[in-house]
Amino acid sequence: MIEIVLLILTSGTAVYFMYKAYTLAGLFADQEDYIQELEEYSQYMYNQIKNSLNEAKRIDSKGAFEADDETGTIFEQLKQVVVNLEEEFNAKKKEKK
Repeated sequence: MIEIVLLILTSGTAVYFMYKAYTLAGLFADQEDYIQELEEYSQYMYNQIKNSLNEAKRIDSKGAFEADDETGTIFEQLKQVVVNLEEEFNAKKKEKK
């Protein structure tokens, strides 16, 4: 009789822990997918900002806008954003290696 009770308790405990492990594995998989989406979105935003800066430079081939105080500030800010993002992405690439 005691063996049956212990068997039932042990089986119930095993089922509970298997269920918890299964749900945690699902959560980790969801988090990995979310992190991957964020990395892809960050890369997309980096490319868009860099393309915007390159396009602005192409439009302003003579440098008239870039030398202007107001639009020159925009150029400088775009350059700084690109530099910051490059540093961020290069740091992440080095960590992965």
